[in-house]
Amino acid sequence: MRKIFIFFMLFVMVSLVWASAEKFVLWESFEDITPPSWPLGWLTEDYNGDGFTWETKKYGGLGEHPQCVRYSAQVTADDWFYTPALTLNAGVTYTLSFRYKVSSTSVQKMNIWFGSTQASGSMTTQIYNNSAISDTIMTLVTATFTVPISSVYYIGFHCYSDPNLLRLFVDDILVSYPETNLQLKVIFDEEILNSGIPTYSLSDTIESFALLKNIGLTDLNLNQRFTVGGITNNKAELCYICIDPIGDTLTFGLLVEESELKSSDFQILAPGLTAGKHYNLQTPFTFSQLGTYTLIVRYQNYHKNPDGSDTWLGRITSDPVNFVLE
Repeated sequence: MRKIFIFFMLFVMVSLVWASAEKFVLWESFEDITPPSWPLGWLTEDYNGDGFTWETKKYGGLGEHPQCVRYSAQVTADDWFYTPALTLNAGVTYTLSFRYKVSSTSVQKMNIWFGSTQASGSMTTQIYNNSAISDTIMTLVTATFTVPISSVYYIGFHCYSDPNLLRLFVDDILVSYPETNLQLKVIFDEEILNSGIPTYSLSDTIESFALLKNIGLTDLNLNQRFTVGGITNNKAELCYICIDPIGDTLTFGLLVEESELKSSDFQILAPGLTAGKHYNLQTPFTFSQLGTYTLIVRYQNYHKNPDGSDTWLGRITSDPVNFVLE
């Protein structure tokens, strides 16, 4: 049975050093569709009318279901695909990230814009351009941008490659901005009772707490299922990474048994309140060396509430914390 705790006195007893966070405006991995269909609200445009355009495919991407977006043509490309409507605010710096690759040693060309409608003629501001895409493994790209006025915008991905260059793949599209209303801290049971770096023997149980606090002024609808996984697992809400005394990352030796996400997993976290999970680090990690270890935890939610209510989407990574085995 999972253990979920609401902590009050705990935060009085320890110093609070918080990490930064990001909130999602858009996240799309294309894993929840059946190609050739597109997710709701996405649109393609065959601008040059050559009969070739962007498609969704069952292969080429990342994740459990490696679906993604692909472009391939025998003529010079001039083709677009567009995100759904995004409500963006002036004065906020947004980050666009995505992954791409090509299927051969050829060089592809793509630029990315935003505008007021899902049409190439309204794409007025360029976010990103690369006329020499040659990576044959999925490569992460990030670019920042701001909008001139608070309004609804669309982001357009534009391929303008030369003819007969096989395939260009795009996956894991994310638009985010800094989150200032939610914070994450990791502490150990030893910190509650003793000062200094938490210290254990190899025979001790190493108990940790991952704590989320709403420091904003409004309620947050949080996914509190709190499944635990390794740092690269997008299905888990809490991802743990542990680094041993010689700098190696320990293997997360636990198969994540993900339960079906239910509306009851989403709970309101009111301003000033804290929720989190108590976790025994010996469950996924094997400790065999003496010395100082480093633990980092990430909370993330890529899933909307099944009941359709407004949900906090984003990810936050804790500051590194140390503990000692002696």
